[in-house]
Amino acid sequence: MNPNILLNRPAIRGHELRNGIEAFAHHICSGLKCRQVTIVWSPGISTAAINSNGRLYLSAVRDDALIKRADVLRYLGFVVHELLHRRYTDFSVGPNYDDPADLRIYHNAVEDAWIERRAIKSGLLGNVESLLHSLLRDMTDKALADVSDWANPAQYPFALAVTCRAYPGISVPLAGGLAPIFQEASRKIDACGTSADCLSVARWVLDQLQNLPDQQQQRPQDGQQQDAQGQQETQDDQQGQQGAQGDGQQGTQDDQQGQAQGQQGDQQGQAQQGAQDGQQAGAQGDGQQGQQGGQQAGAQDAPGPAKPATGNDGAREVEPSISAPKDAGACGTFHRQSSVRHQGAHLIAGRQCDIQQVSAPRLELEVRRLFEDSGLTLFSQNRKAGSINVGALGRFGTTDRLFKQRRDIEGIDSAVVIVLDVSGSMFQVSSRIKSALSTASLLIRVLNRAGVAVSVVTFGDDASVAVPFNTPTPKAVELLRGVCPDGSTNDYAALKYAHDLLLARPESRKVCFVLTDGDGEQDAARQQVASGFALGITTIGIGMQLDVAGVYPLNLHIQNLNSLATASLAKIKLAA
Repeated sequence: MNPNILLNRPAIRGHELRNGIEAFAHHICSGLKCRQVTIVWSPGISTAAINSNGRLYLSAVRDDALIKRADVLRYLGFVVHELLHRRYTDFSVGPNYDDPADLRIYHNAVEDAWIERRAIKSGLLGNVESLLHSLLRDMTDKALADVSDWANPAQYPFALAVTCRAYPGISVPLAGGLAPIFQEASRKIDACGTSADCLSVARWVLDQLQNLPDQQQQRPQDGQQQDAQGQQETQDDQQGQQGAQGDGQQGTQDDQQGQAQGQQGDQQGQAQQGAQDGQQAGAQGDGQQGQQGGQQAGAQDAPGPAKPATGNDGAREVEPSISAPKDAGACGTFHRQSSVRHQGAHLIAGRQCDIQQVSAPRLELEVRRLFEDSGLTLFSQNRKAGSINVGALGRFGTTDRLFKQRRDIEGIDSAVVIVLDVSGSMFQVSSRIKSALSTASLLIRVLNRAGVAVSVVTFGDDASVAVPFNTPTPKAVELLRGVCPDGSTNDYAALKYAHDLLLARPESRKVCFVLTDGDGEQDAARQQVASGFALGITTIGIGMQLDVAGVYPLNLHIQNLNSLATASLAKIKLAA
């Protein structure tokens, strides 16, 4: 899919997102003049990430999931951000063994801001600032909704990352004493030229945070929460907010301050609610109190004094979740470069596996009936009307087959992918692979006669095309004789790849036959079968000495070659 289509439609399907994002990533790599990446779609990741080997991890979605434009923008933004790491980050640079555990996340925060500011300044990607600005706004909106205590040191790395990006109109509340540190860090980032420089800035920031005064010794700032013990201090006119002891009185600041000093007894407990009462007084007050209330409202419940960052555990990740929409239902991990191998990867030239041409009249009849309304093109020879049969020109003087007549039969065009398990267990019992190959041969023969486009995908640890579409039956059977064993049963990857092949086909009807003796990634394979069905792909499981009904609702059980004679597809209905 053209990446532009991702943004030109209000919603797209999951398989379209995957194809478009992969094309977009390759395009951005070219624009950044960096090596290409491999995209890994994994349900096990909630954030986007990239490693030094160029693997870009994104949250997986079902093929049939409906992805809205806002979610597409998030994926695009994270792809750009991670590819900027690919362009600028030195992955060998990082905290030392004896560094504080928190240094890694502070380094990430500084480096995130550095790569984005560097990319914008260089102008490598044109409108990259708009995309990254939109992404950060989405991140901060989510954080503002989720976080209730911005004075918690676990929020400092995220707040640092937002502050140092310095995008107009985007900010988060800062605990008292953090702003000068973060602003100085932002100035230091301007002078950074490498990842090592960013690490030095992160060390400086963490050192400043670890040496903050204890909260009980920190003086509260405008409208910010007082310390947990409710200590009161006599302050000047600017700090008249302490007059808001919870009674909402409207007197002058001097009167309020005097009253506060005289109420050390019965109102001592109210001092512990300084922040809430201060906000209330700001809302009710007039004059100078009204001005202070406006400051508090602007701060949106500003957090209290910053706490030292020493021993900070459970720090919030700098990059919030890129998890797929709730209804996207992620399947198993898949990426083409490791889940799929080159064509013929499971074939050995000269190998002669036993394939029998079995007679299964009932099964052949039912397969033909399933596809009997497929469109066909027939040629009738030995006629005196029609187009010239160029193949007969050499026998002009001795044949009456010079002309042939073309006849098209309207119907639903069909495409089929036969997925053949070649994992090690299929070869442990010779009758399994023999039955599977003979069944595949029978299907190819019947489907080719019905005018159906057929391909065969083999799989073990990964998947590979063994027989391309439109291969003549004799050639297809000869190719299958060369199959060899390949590891475990990665049925999900094979299903995903087979469905990808079918989704790219122009035919209206798409069917997948899976010949297997085992259950690999059952949950992921089951979800993929359902996802394919929602997109019009009928998947039929054919168990080789195994009941595969738990994964494939439409299924057959083939115990041996003799059972082919009684096998039936009568209850199977294909998606229109």
